[in-house]
Amino acid sequence: MEMTTDLSNLIYRINTKEELDQMINSRYFGERVFVDPPTLHTELKNLISLANDLFIYGEENRSTKPCFDISDVSDYSFKGPFCHVMNYFSRKVEFIRNGADPADYTEDDLEHFCDDSDNNPLIHFGNFTMGRRL
Repeated sequence: MEMTTDLSNLIYRINTKEELDQMINSRYFGERVFVDPPTLHTELKNLISLANDLFIYGEENRSTKPCFDISDVSDYSFKGPFCHVMNYFSRKVEFIRNGADPADYTEDDLEHFCDDSDNNPLIHFGNFTMGRRL
């Protein structure tokens, strides 16, 4: 049995990086995604898996290819991310790969990835659905 939760309305209300972090930490993984070492390796694996899925599985083949082959994140599925979400995760992956503390992020990390993103919050995320397989 699979249950999917539509988070579009929740995401549309997010205007700051802090709000997005809070939503990601509490909704996507059920706990904080970014914590201090020694769990950094597991976090990196999870983020790389997620980022790879967002980039590899486009809308044209998302319905025919499975998401999350790596067991650490096998019970999550993501559909319909737009550019802000993809860039957000890819930047987090790169920062962690380079040894940066996720706390080093600024609100600039989420700005100017989409045209008119500052004026229209709907462009930030589009229609983004997350499901946790039960």
